[in-house]
Amino acid sequence: MEWYNLDKAESMAVAGMNALSKFEDKLQCLTLLTKISLARGNLDNTARLLGEVEQLEHSHSYHHDWIANADQVRIFYWQMTNDVSAVRNWLIQNPSPVSDKNHFTQVQWRNIARSRILLEEYHEAKAILDNLIETAEKFSLISDLNRALIVRNRLYFLQGEKELAQQDLIQALKLTRQTNFISAFVIEGM
Repeated sequence: MEWYNLDKAESMAVAGMNALSKFEDKLQCLTLLTKISLARGNLDNTARLLGEVEQLEHSHSYHHDWIANADQVRIFYWQMTNDVSAVRNWLIQNPSPVSDKNHFTQVQWRNIARSRILLEEYHEAKAILDNLIETAEKFSLISDLNRALIVRNRLYFLQGEKELAQQDLIQALKLTRQTNFISAFVIEGM
């Protein structure tokens, strides 16, 4: 989902919701609608949709990749509302992935790193991000490398490490030519 295609993404998510007969199968579409609402800055609607996402999660069992995507929206929402209590509770209740060698575990590890940043646990966040970047480079996970660099750029910026932040920003911008993840820069700047 890119910020310049929100209407198209929304219509596709709604079409997906309408096409799926079982309510429990709609988590991914509902998560996308929640992300779109958040990108539009509609925090009240985002909170309502997150409630629906959580209701689905509590009543059904989902693969960890679906949960990671839903957690990502939650973390962004808490970042925007500065809800450190929710972040702290989420970290306590959710186990860390055993690996970081695929896209979905990378997503969840970035969620954890973002949470650590929100709690100002910068050392822990940096260790996670350094590992993610090393793994992404080793296994050529280009989109994950791009996103991890953007998150680490934000971490360095918050720590006043302007030179390191600039290095990560330049590397991430170069990778954006391959990934076209323009909105990732906007989201991390929230």
